[in-house]
Amino acid sequence: MNMKNTLLATALGAGLAMIAAPASAADTQRYLVNLAPGSDAAAVTAVLQSHGVDVVRSFEDANGATLAVNVDMANLPDLVALRAQLPQVTGYGIDVARRTMAIPTPIEDVVVDGETVPWGIQAVDSLGVPYGGGRKVCIIDTGYDLGHPDLQTTRVDGEDEGAGPWDNSDGGGLHYHGTHVAGTIAALGDNGQGVIGVVPGGDLDLHIVRLFDSGGGFVYASDLAGAMEDCAAAGSNVISMSLGGDYSSRLEERVAERLNKKGVLLVAASGNGGSIGGLEPKGDYATFSYPASYDAVMSVAAYDNNLEKAYFSQYTSQVEIAGPGVDVLSTVLNGAYGTASGTSMATPHVSGVAALVWSNHKECSNHQIRNALRESAYDLEAPGYDYYSGWGLVQAQAAMDYLAVNPCKGKKTGAGNH
Repeated sequence: MNMKNTLLATALGAGLAMIAAPASAADTQRYLVNLAPGSDAAAVTAVLQSHGVDVVRSFEDANGATLAVNVDMANLPDLVALRAQLPQVTGYGIDVARRTMAIPTPIEDVVVDGETVPWGIQAVDSLGVPYGGGRKVCIIDTGYDLGHPDLQTTRVDGEDEGAGPWDNSDGGGLHYHGTHVAGTIAALGDNGQGVIGVVPGGDLDLHIVRLFDSGGGFVYASDLAGAMEDCAAAGSNVISMSLGGDYSSRLEERVAERLNKKGVLLVAASGNGGSIGGLEPKGDYATFSYPASYDAVMSVAAYDNNLEKAYFSQYTSQVEIAGPGVDVLSTVLNGAYGTASGTSMATPHVSGVAALVWSNHKECSNHQIRNALRESAYDLEAPGYDYYSGWGLVQAQAAMDYLAVNPCKGKKTGAGNH
């Protein structure tokens, strides 16, 4: 918290912990000032106004008055004199922001200063959230096009699981899928080209585990379990898995549970079988996909730019949250860009937002960040939880706002806690 906010807290005699909130205008902060029962709110108002503090409104009840005030943080009053004149103040708090709950649709890609802001980045509301550092995302996928002009070449490392070098250093070729996922999470911003990701500064730590060969075929659950363990061994905080299959594996589930207990946040695609009943069709549109359907993993559904469920997105009681997953523009091989659709595309939006929010609240556990993402999601279907979108569309700024007033609250449970 900056020095100006700390000084203001001292001036008001508050013993409350400092919390962050969005300013209502440049260098202006809205606070709620609480007065002791029986205090003369008009007199306090006069004192505040005499020091250049704008009193917006007064609320009074049996517990005492509360004043809503705007403070120009660039031109603070005489704090010592102000405190001496305000013995009636019992505490203060941030007057937290409220926003309209409608997201205009359709959301379109837009070009700003030569680079495209994909519709999905706009939809998850990550552009105004700064990256606080200190988080690592592990992407288990088909590798990473190291040297792509819109992807970072520092703070990224990786390993292979028998599929070939993670960075294609042998020239054997990659499948585009992993590079597309990586671009959604971390494509570079402010470089006048290409696209931007959820965390566009080039300072998010990435660990790439190449699990699939250049054909993008299948692997076994034990291979994925080993890849998850490798992610954790590399110090990853978030594991992003744009992959899955129809049958559960007790080994895979045990590894996910163990890593979850160790503090890793696991995120996976809910599956693309929504129109045919699963990757191995069973005639049931609500087929579970794994690892997404384990309690230890966040299952991500896909929605389009009209905020309607993608026809392919699987829907079950384990779906926990939704992300943009139709016609998503991102990085692909050979320095190029392309669109793709799938719950694979929705997943990195959630993984990126998780890392972004967590970087600003590193005191929180993986469970608490997971809970914050759920509690702050934008409702897409019936109010509350539903099998199609879970708790709704992941929202970066709303999660930040939630944690500002609900610091690190949450239960160690999966999607079924609704």
